[in-house]
Amino acid sequence: MEKESMSEVESWFSKRNTLSEEKFKPLLPKERIKEIFNTISEDKLLVTSSFGTTSAILLHMLSEVKPGHPVH
Repeated sequence: MEKESMSEVESWFSKRNTLSEEKFKPLLPKERIKEIFNTISEDKLLVTSSFGTTSAILLHMLSEVKPGHPVH
């Protein structure tokens, strides 16, 4: 990849991360999940979990925000 092309890619990711931080950082965890579902099409959203004890809170919040959404 040429040096200019790499700079464009880095710039794109940097801008995207900044926008995400500005949008999601002030939100509480459950609000973040709601906003993610409002931002990304549900059929393009993949939720994964280890289904361990530490996953219980995330899975509970997800079940309240989007009951029935598949978790892999």
